[in-house]
Amino acid sequence: MGSRGPPNPLAPPGESWGGRAPPRPNPPAGTEECEHAVIDFLAFQDISFKKLLRLQQALTGSGGQSPLTLREGRVALQLKLRQQLTELRKARAEPLLTRLLRALREARLPGLERNIRERFLRVR
Repeated sequence: MGSRGPPNPLAPPGESWGGRAPPRPNPPAGTEECEHAVIDFLAFQDISFKKLLRLQQALTGSGGQSPLTLREGRVALQLKLRQQLTELRKARAEPLLTRLLRALREARLPGLERNIRERFLRVR
């Protein structure tokens, strides 16, 4: 049986993190730090091109023709989505999480919506 490393001195009694740092709690919802974390979290998700496109269209409110094609690729769309979320955050018309959760619902991405709710809106 292999050891996971020395016990972490910061771990609560009876709990070891196997030599790793303790899990970092997410910042409180509504803070700028939380909004940055949401953008980073979404930017690093493994989302298909079609789902990214639906999310981007839900955020922009355009149901028409997409500005990017499959040829341009998923990475370009992820970068554009990240930029779009950053612009929404700076606009401050409404909280980023509110707008993003509505867009995820419109884009029919319930799993991602649930992940964001659990990760960033869970009761502490």
